[in-house]
Amino acid sequence: MQQGAEEQQNPLGRFEVLVLQMEDGQRKIVHDAYGFVKSAESRPMALAESTAERDRSWFTFLTRLGMDNLAGNIDTLKTNEGDKGNKDRQEFSRLVKLGIPVAFRQQIWLALASRSEKTIKLSSREFNANVSRARTELPSEVIKCIRNDLDRTFPGHSMFSSSSGLLNLECVLITFAFEHRSIRYCQGLNMYAGQFLQFLTPHDSLEMLRHFVTGILPETYFDNSMRGRMIDGLVIEHLIRDEMPTVHGKFEELDFDVAIATGAWFSQCFTGCFSDMELVFRVFDLLLWFGNIVVFRLAMSIVRKNEYRIIAAKSAKELYELFVKMALDVNTGDIREAAEYKLRTSAMEAMRDKIMGRKTDALEVEVERLRARYKAKVEEALGDDGGEDV
Repeated sequence: MQQGAEEQQNPLGRFEVLVLQMEDGQRKIVHDAYGFVKSAESRPMALAESTAERDRSWFTFLTRLGMDNLAGNIDTLKTNEGDKGNKDRQEFSRLVKLGIPVAFRQQIWLALASRSEKTIKLSSREFNANVSRARTELPSEVIKCIRNDLDRTFPGHSMFSSSSGLLNLECVLITFAFEHRSIRYCQGLNMYAGQFLQFLTPHDSLEMLRHFVTGILPETYFDNSMRGRMIDGLVIEHLIRDEMPTVHGKFEELDFDVAIATGAWFSQCFTGCFSDMELVFRVFDLLLWFGNIVVFRLAMSIVRKNEYRIIAAKSAKELYELFVKMALDVNTGDIREAAEYKLRTSAMEAMRDKIMGRKTDALEVEVERLRARYKAKVEEALGDDGGEDV
């Protein structure tokens, strides 16, 4: 996607009507505003919202905050104390929940990623040097695995139908594999890198990929053991059992594995699950500011919203199909509401914290507690250290 052309047509990120790109027999291939092929189950109303007021609010806030040193100014939002600091932090959080306009997304994403202590700053020269070293020093099987996935990255997207787009994607992935021996390459990383390349240069896309894999998501989502995915699968099941026992009872009745049904929600942060990529980018906006807890909030919110549909299911097959439809039904309003998701079982705790002047996030505390609990069980079940580096 050419950023300049996109901004001229759509200066503040407002989504336009879908454009029919081509027909192949009876099948219509439709692309969204970013060039991604839309799902056959696309929901035209998923993005039906007016963003004009939101965009004005963003412009006003960023102008006041200071665009010249955006990364530094955003970094101070987390640490500034006093009334002004709290007010700015609350306003930024409110705006992130509304979605970051396309015109500002590149700058804000990079500013948020730069806050991580794990962010490694490379110059363009260092990046190119690492690309060259990766080509010669990476094990051949790793490079082969990456190249096998290049053509599978968002088929039909113009960026990845061109040799230059595929080359940029390969450069990001092999350099990441070169830098991270404990991970190397895992299927799915190509989808993250492909999304970042919509807004960022290959150099900056590598920085963003690092930040997501080592700073936001559990790093063990992508190592050889993938134990992080197993742990979070057990955590989401536990949360549903505590929060929605009737729903969990239906899962047990039909021998339904919710960890499998929500696997892509967690490992891919809903990429390929929603009806439009802008919805995924809205989730990424939230992840960069609020962290990995966002995926739990959204997952629990989707399940809670569909409790009655789940309880009415007659078979495990019907439930698996329903979970696909539940994600496809998500719209921008659902994402905003999910950002505010609270545990039902934490109402008394929240009231007590308010009275005592404490600010705690009951869901975040519970997820960390459960992760620690299930980590030991998963590691015991694996019976090893999760595999050796390639």
